[in-house]
Formats: sequence, structure tokens, C-alpha cells
Amino acid sequence: MPKAKVYNVKAMKPSGWAVIAVGAKAPSARFERKPLAVARAKQMAAKAGTAKVVVYKKDGTKERDYKFAPPKPKPKAKPKAKPAPKKAAAKKPVRKRTAKKVAKPVAKKKPVRRKK
Repeated sequence: MPKAKVYNVKAMKPSGWAVIAVGAKAPSARFERKPLAVARAKQMAAKAGTAKVVVYKKDGTKERDYKFAPPKPKPKAKPKAKPAPKKAAAKKPVRKRTAKKVAKPVAKKKPVRRKK
């Protein structure tokens, strides 16, 4: 089994965050915000196959680990047997549809005006 590659997300001295692969001389990527650096480290780890991302706080203590494994191969699908032909079913009588009776709107009676 190949050894897992490790990516560290650490704070840089003046400001910002760096994604550093273990054993590398220089950071793989630099970012101003930590979430962007963590997202990039996750992308790199997922692409590498078996990998690990270690995220550190600004003070240098370990915050969180993420582990990545290569996707498992899907099992080959077995060919399905052909289904037996279906027997002809007896036809059911067809009901005739009748028009629905809709209630007619009742006309409002106009008030009767009386002459004075």
C-alpha cells in the first residue's frame, strides 16, 4: 500500500496561510484566508488518492485532521436474465366519462329603486 501524502495548513509569519506538503521545500499554495487554504489542501489531497490534511491554528497547535482514501472500484454488473413473457390479461370494461355538472352562479338581484 502506498504511503499517505500529508498536507499541512499553517499560518505564515507576517500574515496569511500556506498549504505545505510534508517533505517539500516551499509551500504549494498561499492564501490570505484560512478557509481558502483548507479547501485547496482538501482538493490536493483528494487528487492524490491516499492522503491526509492537517490544519493548525494560528498559535501552531493542531486543530483538525482530514483523511482521504482512493475511491473503491465498483463491482461489475451481472447480466440480467430475460423475463418470461407475460400472459395476456383480460380487458376490463371501459367506463364512459360523463361531464361533471357545475353549479351555475346565482345572479345577484339588483335593488329596486322606488320613485319618489
